[in-house]
Amino acid sequence: MENNKKKIAIDVDQNYDLMMVRRLPASLRWALMLPLAFLGMSIVHLAYGAFMPRLLTGMHDEGGVSIVLSSLFIWYKYYVFVVAMVGTAPVQRAKKLAFSWVAVAIAMCLCAGTTSITCINADEINTTMMAATAAASVLGALWAVWKVRKVTSKPLDAEQEQDATQA
Repeated sequence: MENNKKKIAIDVDQNYDLMMVRRLPASLRWALMLPLAFLGMSIVHLAYGAFMPRLLTGMHDEGGVSIVLSSLFIWYKYYVFVVAMVGTAPVQRAKKLAFSWVAVAIAMCLCAGTTSITCINADEINTTMMAATAAASVLGALWAVWKVRKVTSKPLDAEQEQDATQA
């Protein structure tokens, strides 16, 4: 069964490289790695800011629905961060999984820093929300590693192997 889905610029190929950067020089890809990861996170955060007030109209800000929806957005933010970093990094297909753990370490440093800043500057802390969003960020990053492993562990057929060496 062949997958005839049309690839767009933000898709990843069989080597787990983002389509929009795979033909760029390695030095430029290293330079774009963090900016693209933060751009992906920012887009998810903008969607969060645009949709959450509408989704939670008439509900309590610290209620269960708010915690679940916030956690889902946070989960996806860190998933996108790791996927964008790994997809942009110019490492060989066999080393993508190892690099995804580096991306997770960076994401967890980012999570710890933003959580610390939030705790320091907050007048009142909802510990349930903090715990849920912290867990969601870890789970999102780990889900990205699992997806990288899933894609890169599949053997390439002869045609894909040839495409991979030409890219």
